[in-house]
Amino acid sequence: MISEKMGRQRYSDRQLVEDCKVLSVQDLKRDGKLYDLENRWRKQWHLTLEGVYDPIIPPPQVEITYGLPTRYGEPLWKSLNVELSSTPCHFGGKRWWMKCDCGRRVQKLYIPPREVYYSCRKCHDLTYKLQKEHTSNLMAWQKACDYEVKLCEIGKGIKRTCYAGKPTRKFRQYLKYKEKYDAIYPIAISQLKNLNL
Repeated sequence: MISEKMGRQRYSDRQLVEDCKVLSVQDLKRDGKLYDLENRWRKQWHLTLEGVYDPIIPPPQVEITYGLPTRYGEPLWKSLNVELSSTPCHFGGKRWWMKCDCGRRVQKLYIPPREVYYSCRKCHDLTYKLQKEHTSNLMAWQKACDYEVKLCEIGKGIKRTCYAGKPTRKFRQYLKYKEKYDAIYPIAISQLKNLNL
């Protein structure tokens, strides 16, 4: 199904990121694997001459063992060596990355259903759910909801509406969002009625 509107094609048969199992750097960090790895790497590095790169030391890697479901009930166990690299952060510390087989540096690796190996989003040709769906019909409703949330947040922070005879900055901001909400709410309701939800 292709959108009748001009522009890029919204519908595709690509698999969704949301349907995949994910291996992320945050998972490795939470499990303590990055901390152990960094200590091992630092010890190996200090064994070499100071300040000289030693090509014998391999780049840091983490071995991941994971099970894939089979028809027979017992999982098929696979092992994966993920090469890691790091970049320095501006205020100190490191940001860790995983290296995909294609050479890309990524934060997450995915394994879609009926696939065997983890790879990046580009290798598996994955897309996000929002990229597939045509969301213009719900856009006005989403904006109305966003304005309503903003009105509640601003409304909680208003202590007084006027100061020295003039409306306060927060109250003016509240009135601006109230005007936007009042303008878009009828449009959102009419679009929802057209969708027959």
